[in-house]
Amino acid sequence: MTRWTELDPRSLAVFRIVLGCLVALDTLWRVPFLNDFMTDEGVYSRLDMTSSAYADYWICLHLGSGNLLGQSMLTLLILSLAAGLIAGYRTTWMTLGCWIMMNSVQARNPFIGDRGDLQLSLLLFWALFLPLGEVWSLDAKAKRASFGYRRGAPVVGLILQFASIYLFAALTKTGDFWLARGDGLKFSLLSPLFATDVAALWLKLGDPMLKALNYSVIVGELFLGLLLLCPLFVPLCRSLAVGALVVFHLVVLVTFKLGLFPIIGALTPLALLPTEFWTRFFKKEKPDDPPTTPLPLNLVLGLFIGLALLSSVANSRPAISRPQALTRLTEILRLEQHWELFSPLPPINGHFRLISLDSNQERILFEGPPFPGHRWKMLMLAT
Repeated sequence: MTRWTELDPRSLAVFRIVLGCLVALDTLWRVPFLNDFMTDEGVYSRLDMTSSAYADYWICLHLGSGNLLGQSMLTLLILSLAAGLIAGYRTTWMTLGCWIMMNSVQARNPFIGDRGDLQLSLLLFWALFLPLGEVWSLDAKAKRASFGYRRGAPVVGLILQFASIYLFAALTKTGDFWLARGDGLKFSLLSPLFATDVAALWLKLGDPMLKALNYSVIVGELFLGLLLLCPLFVPLCRSLAVGALVVFHLVVLVTFKLGLFPIIGALTPLALLPTEFWTRFFKKEKPDDPPTTPLPLNLVLGLFIGLALLSSVANSRPAISRPQALTRLTEILRLEQHWELFSPLPPINGHFRLISLDSNQERILFEGPPFPGHRWKMLMLAT
């Protein structure tokens, strides 16, 4: 029976392929707006970035070029790394490269980021310590050893990362909208920025039903987080949690315009599918007993897990403060956690207008919603 601190190598192989596809998809979605957001001709030049109070001085290779050609070359590099990750070629190095480049592109213009960017970066971090290329990969075919461990602290870190998203998303749904009146979901469905046409169908259910669904969302997020943490009946709990997360995020996908976030949320939990799931399809295959993570790595990852959990708690409860040194270390490792999803206030922003001012006249570049793209919407919300 699958242990709570153990993952199946086939689930990790699926996780590897999903991560690579998500990195590639995110990169391709940014291509039409490279000039807008990543060059000196765009809305946020390198000079603006380095002189801004919001400057992120993490490793940002995208600061090396301010023109479209340079950014295009970096885009091709990311796509190459994503392809290598999907194929499982030198998997650990491809994972490290994707993690560095994803954080680099996010650091270049932090004003266009969303929670999907954050989740993808964090999952790539924990993937560094898991043997993603153990099976179904070019590494496995070439019999190259795959770094990482699928029993112990690396697994705990990944599971806690998934659980934290939903637990703290629920715990931040406080205040008048979500708890006192129970109309946080209703206002979210009314949002001109995020709601789709399907949201209008939900609104037809009426206030009493929407209020019940509002509290169901909070309870459901708490339940999903706790289900992932349950150490009993692991195969059953894992299977139920993965299935529920897929369904939940597919509903979110058709109801709200949130970029890649619901796709990431629906596909990446497949990493947690237990061995019992795979034995239904591959009855003759049984994975080898995984080696235990060495104590030094367990201790280091224990520190990382502690930093991530402390970040989740501190950012969800402003009254709780952290030592500046710990905050800075968490930022350097890119382990900062922010899971205030439509909370504590639902998205009630409405209309935006982007104006270009010059010596001759005032010119409206665009009004929204709708926006030229998801990243433009996030920029408007950030500014």
